Amino acid sequence: MYGYDGVGNMINNNGVAQTYDADNQITASGSTTFGFDNNGNQTSTSASNAPRWTYDAANHTQTYNDQSASDTFLTTAGGQRETKSVTTGGTTTTGRTTGTPSISRPRRPGRRSTTSAPQAAGCSR
Repeated sequence: MYGYDGVGNMINNNGVAQTYDADNQITASGSTTFGFDNNGNQTSTSASNAPRWTYDAANHTQTYNDQSASDTFLTTAGGQRETKSVTTGGTTTTGRTTGTPSISRPRRPGRRSTTSAPQAAGCSR
């Protein structure tokens, strides 16, 4: 059983209630909650072993941390991802991605867009 609100947000996901804020960002799915920064980027979730994200002023991902590794991204002023470093078990691997443009991922109507880029060469995540 699935249900949607007037703007297309899924409010019933097979019996699990989901809620949204005024920007149509999911704020809860059952007992799991989601956090966003002032630009609409997801920064946290309450799920166990959940990842965390940080962003720069241009909404490019700066860090991604989960239980197994920590990823750090450096982005040029022109919005291109320059390097990606992955730290796992105290070992850091850095790959260069100079010239790889960030890609804007569209969201459903009412949501702000986010950026991402292909994985850096030499990094396993």
